[in-house]
Amino acid sequence: MHKNEHVPSAKVEIMEREASTDTIIVKKYSNRRLYDTDRSTYVKLSDVAQMIRDGKDVRVVDAKSGEDLTKLTMLQIICENKADQEALPVSFLRRVIQAGNQSIRSSIRETLSAGWKTHREVQRQVTDLVRLG
Repeated sequence: MHKNEHVPSAKVEIMEREASTDTIIVKKYSNRRLYDTDRSTYVKLSDVAQMIRDGKDVRVVDAKSGEDLTKLTMLQIICENKADQEALPVSFLRRVIQAGNQSIRSSIRETLSAGWKTHREVQRQVTDLVRLG
């Protein structure tokens, strides 16, 4: 066994070194507080959301275990933003849950892919109409 094998912060430190210099590491503590290691200050979830909206590469890690919590944090941001809640209709969420754990990713991918395909087609049609004058 190595000396740092059971030191939880060692994993976080390694993740910080591996992250690109442009990546902002935010540590999430058991009391749900978020700590921006780039600015050395505690931040709110809305601050993390703003960083992402501003195009920053944000990585959220559990302060104790070093587990990557970025996806969970992003989902939390979406769920807590009322405008974003409208983007995920209940029917879509119901289908994802009904699909079960094994096929959730596949179900989400198929649904989003169909939506993006429709979006691109509508954009193409609008562009064609504008071009025709």
